[in-house]
Amino acid sequence: YARFYKQIEPYAERVDKGGLLPDELMLPIVNQVIESHIQDGKNTFIFTGFPRTIEQLRAVDKYTQSLREKYSSVNVDYVCCAVLEQHSKRRAEQRRENARRIGAAIRKDDNPNIVLTRLQTYRNTTEPMLHLLVLEKRLRIIKSSGTIEETRERTIRALGILKLNQEVRGRNPYEKR
Repeated sequence: YARFYKQIEPYAERVDKGGLLPDELMLPIVNQVIESHIQDGKNTFIFTGFPRTIEQLRAVDKYTQSLREKYSSVNVDYVCCAVLEQHSKRRAEQRRENARRIGAAIRKDDNPNIVLTRLQTYRNTTEPMLHLLVLEKRLRIIKSSGTIEETRERTIRALGILKLNQEVRGRNPYEKR
């Protein structure tokens, strides 16, 4: 979302080093994006990669509840694309190798030390939130250690989109009817 670049830019180094954007920045951006999609007629939202903390989860829950009161039919699904730590490390290593091979810049967040920091941040802040969603039976976990296409297919099956896509034959399943 390029329109938020100026807001996010001051935190680029923090994120590049494995940190997260602060809630006071991230939450209003997410709210704006959701509101924009609702105005476009969409009423189903699938979160993956956000929220990342229990505090963000509570804020999103509060916000989506207010949307349900305003719009009556807003649906939220939480999806975790589960990847083993060794796969995350290997993917970063492969991106570094590919960048070197073609002479491209290496992503800052693919630095081995930053990968470790990001994984530690995940364990400390995101895992507790995911465990809470599991306890509340609100999380769909997708095995994501395969290819992008395999992960896409698993996601479609887990969310029941395949059946919906077959029923609407190419129509966007997230648009209001």
